[in-house]
Amino acid sequence: MNKKNRQKIVLLFLTLIVFSCFNDKKPEYDYSFTESKINDRIVNWIFTNKYKPPLNLEDENQFIKDVNSVLDSIGIPRINTKVIEKEKLTKSRYDRAIFEWENYPEGKLIITRNTDKDVNYNTYDCIWKVSIIK
Repeated sequence: MNKKNRQKIVLLFLTLIVFSCFNDKKPEYDYSFTESKINDRIVNWIFTNKYKPPLNLEDENQFIKDVNSVLDSIGIPRINTKVIEKEKLTKSRYDRAIFEWENYPEGKLIITRNTDKDVNYNTYDCIWKVSIIK
């Protein structure tokens, strides 16, 4: 490989690095879901596609907005308050990533979170499953 070709390759490589650093893609979250009814009492909506809906755990208003966006996509009533992650109440690791609203109009509302990677391979908290137990 001659010097001119090496310079072109290095320049191309540097261009790709600069482009990737300054051209963050905005993830388009996928609110499509699969509904499953276990019986007359339990209904689950599972988000299994790429880029699941985000769930901001730090900011209370954003948390409520994120949950309500998902509830709107499903077509069920919205929430007004954030609840504490169940693990913090029970001190059990089995309850990690679970948020429960006992006084929800349709029954007990359960949001299960997970982590996912966006288009830029950044890890974020997301909503994996919504359940209602009547």
